[in-house]
Amino acid sequence: MDRVVLRVSTTPPLQDPLPHILFSLEYPPGIGGDQRLDLTPLQPMINAYLTGALAADGVRQLGRHLFDALMQQPEVAAAFNAAILADRCPVYVYVRGLGIPETLPWEALWNATARFLSLDERWPISRMMPTAQNVVTSDIYRPPPRILAVLSCLDVSARNQWEEIWKGVQASPVGVFAEIKVLTSEPELRRHIEDLGDPRVSAELLHSQRQLEDVAQRFRPHVLHFFSHGTAEPVPQLLLATASDRAAGLPETIVLESQQVKAMCSPDEPPLLVVLNCCKGGQPGGDTLSLAGDLVYQRGFPAVMGMREQILAESADTLAGALYPEIMAIFDELRTPGATRAVLDWSRLIVAPRIRLCQAQQGPGAGFSTAAANTKEWTVPVLYVRPTACEVNLEAEAASQTDQLSLQLLRGMLAAAGPGTPDSWRETLIAHIARIEAEVAP
Repeated sequence: MDRVVLRVSTTPPLQDPLPHILFSLEYPPGIGGDQRLDLTPLQPMINAYLTGALAADGVRQLGRHLFDALMQQPEVAAAFNAAILADRCPVYVYVRGLGIPETLPWEALWNATARFLSLDERWPISRMMPTAQNVVTSDIYRPPPRILAVLSCLDVSARNQWEEIWKGVQASPVGVFAEIKVLTSEPELRRHIEDLGDPRVSAELLHSQRQLEDVAQRFRPHVLHFFSHGTAEPVPQLLLATASDRAAGLPETIVLESQQVKAMCSPDEPPLLVVLNCCKGGQPGGDTLSLAGDLVYQRGFPAVMGMREQILAESADTLAGALYPEIMAIFDELRTPGATRAVLDWSRLIVAPRIRLCQAQQGPGAGFSTAAANTKEWTVPVLYVRPTACEVNLEAEAASQTDQLSLQLLRGMLAAAGPGTPDSWRETLIAHIARIEAEVAP
């Protein structure tokens, strides 16, 4: 078995004045039908989690309670028992309905054998969201990997966020020829990036929504990353400060809902991944899907990561530091010579950030398991994907030329390296050149 898909929805309002969750096995296909899950956000255990009033061992107890409730459906129990015996079996929660299905912390599922499933790379837990019938998707990858980082969080410096992204890119073989464009409201950060003198990176001050749209349309990023404030009320949206907002201490003048995020992107080559590294990007509104969920459902993005609650800037930085090595590893695997199609497994992205967030909660006398059982920060990131696999078209010409382009760029960077270039950087370039030369040798 290669995956488990748990379908969750809500009881119709006319049948149940206080809606409850219905669940069933979507994959492997079952015949058992929907079963009612007797858990709601009003119950003390879940309410304590949602309000931050956790008792000792509260996350583990909630995760176990939720898992045990699911096991009451025989087909679901059989699927999870088989998954736990597998070498790797991603778990997807297929969200069908507003409100409660998105609110519950499915990422906290726990049982005595696997412990917290989503803290183990064998059982990453992601969320599926259907796509609206009128959504047309087109997933294309033309190398090199391109990342557009919009770093604009009012009253919070994005310097650490940038450093974590940059470290993740630099540590990857494919990162040597990645392209990164940064839009920021911070003049100091723009100067810092420009002072790197690295041809892979460029930075601009963010002045307007029109500029943001123009840059994104021209650049056509494969990864669209936001570090900003976010809210779920009155509707889920991102709040971006311009450079003038920041200088004058004014509220953010750029407000993006899912429609505006979609409008930023090229319809011919939209992002393969959107990262909402902000507060509440994964939290539903009063009667709407979360921003992350809506970007999949209404706008058709293949994968969107968001946060179900408010997060600290330090947690956002920690997440970015663990996330980008995983992103770059996926792009590195697309370098298969001669390949014209590839399936991207986005579920693997989420495990390392959750582990790192959990490790950040460790302290004297509190190891990893204790931190996982008592703190919920690691359960806050959520990853939404489409029900269908993200199968990308690798442009035939681009795929065949990728290695030659890489060699050309790497050799140029080595030749341009000045006297002050660290020996470690030269050695990295030389090693990558040698590896690619060996791969393309007849």
